[in-house]
Amino acid sequence: MNKRFFAAFLVPFMLFLCGCDNSAASKPLTREEYKVALSTAWEEFCDGTNDYVRACNAAGEDFDKYRASADQLQAACDRTVKGLNGFAEIVPPKEFEEIHKKLLKAAEDEKRWSSYREQSFKTDSKEESDRILDKLAQEIDGMPLEDLLTDIVLKLYNELGGFGSR
Repeated sequence: MNKRFFAAFLVPFMLFLCGCDNSAASKPLTREEYKVALSTAWEEFCDGTNDYVRACNAAGEDFDKYRASADQLQAACDRTVKGLNGFAEIVPPKEFEEIHKKLLKAAEDEKRWSSYREQSFKTDSKEESDRILDKLAQEIDGMPLEDLLTDIVLKLYNELGGFGSR
């Protein structure tokens, strides 16, 4: 269970107010629009992550229960990835282009890690699931803190003076 919880809960428990939908734009957003767009994507990511953690907690150490929760776990992973994809739809203001590039790289890392989580509940073998989650934990442990999504989002949050809301 500890591996599953660790693999799922990479972000601190943070929920931001829901922002408005930001469809792909060709021109950079204003600072306020950027704050709202980040809030929307971040909330979706956090909600998916929290859903995954709840499903893992409900399964406990029982691998069969973990696998039996596959539909719920898949929905949580899908929601997480939806939030991560939301970051890619954002065209940041010029002043945030560099940090936004880092955010997109971190989002790609998170998507890869989400695919590991999916593999872990789709396998028939507890040993294989544990091997996959160990690989995930090793990748995360090897990442510098400043390259992790949560650290980059926190920097943006501080630079922007918070995120926007609807």
